[in-house]
Amino acid sequence: MYSSSSPSAMFSHKWWQELNEVFRN
Repeated sequence: MYSSSSPSAMFSHKWWQELNEVFRN
């Protein structure tokens, strides 16, 4: 797993949440 304090990790997490929202609708 990656460190949650990593900027790239936070970016990936945000991107994944956005992607999930798209698939939900």
